[in-house]
Amino acid sequence: MTASETVVVTPAPRKRRAPVVITVILLVLTLLVVGFIALDAWARQQVADYVSEKVRSVLSLDSDQPVEVEIGGTSVIAQVVTGSLERIDVGVDDVTIGDLSGGVTLRAEGVPVDASRAVDRVQIEFRVKEDGLQSIASTLSASAIDSVQLDDGEIRFGTELSIFGVPFTVGIGVEPFADGGEIGLTPTSVELGGTRSTAEALIETFGRPAQELLQTRSLCVAEWLPESFGVDDVEVRDTELVVTIGAQKALFDEGSLSRLGSCE
Repeated sequence: MTASETVVVTPAPRKRRAPVVITVILLVLTLLVVGFIALDAWARQQVADYVSEKVRSVLSLDSDQPVEVEIGGTSVIAQVVTGSLERIDVGVDDVTIGDLSGGVTLRAEGVPVDASRAVDRVQIEFRVKEDGLQSIASTLSASAIDSVQLDDGEIRFGTELSIFGVPFTVGIGVEPFADGGEIGLTPTSVELGGTRSTAEALIETFGRPAQELLQTRSLCVAEWLPESFGVDDVEVRDTELVVTIGAQKALFDEGSLSRLGSCE
């Protein structure tokens, strides 16, 4: 090697650390996401437990009676931060409201975290089976009722009608309807001696005795509910009487829940 020659030293290649850094970042982000999901699941369960307790208290249920609660929306924590929950669905079996017993499904939308603010909308479906209607049979007719059946959109009950001193076994079908805070019952069909006809036809044939039996009657539901609720719909679905109860912009603090409605 001569003095004029230049020695070129090639530096050793640096180790690439970018993939390692990216892996660490992804790992940290994954742990954060998993931690947030776990925290959100915990928060969801806490809210569900709180709702279950409130439902048991309002409906006077036993402390061990199952109450199904589902909190809608994606992140409960994010919903709480905004001040309200998007949706809450509740399901309870064997509930007694006044003289009726059945199953309840409830959906509340726009539920504020602060109980002093109103809930946007609440809808309750109260499902009563045939045997659950026996307790209100006396409100369906002026005569004693021997049987109650739900069929073809009607509540059908069997009773005995005395016409000109002659007893007849009569099957009467009534169609339910919503009327403010009441369930209305309008007689629509009659079965007499195996022959089915309309309520109007029976009144035309037998006059006043039949007219008294076939009067439209009503059952007050509002007196069993907070005053902000009303009966939105009543219908027979298969073998259940379904009463839909609703409220808009209603408060659910202790004071509001204790003030019951009326049918006056």
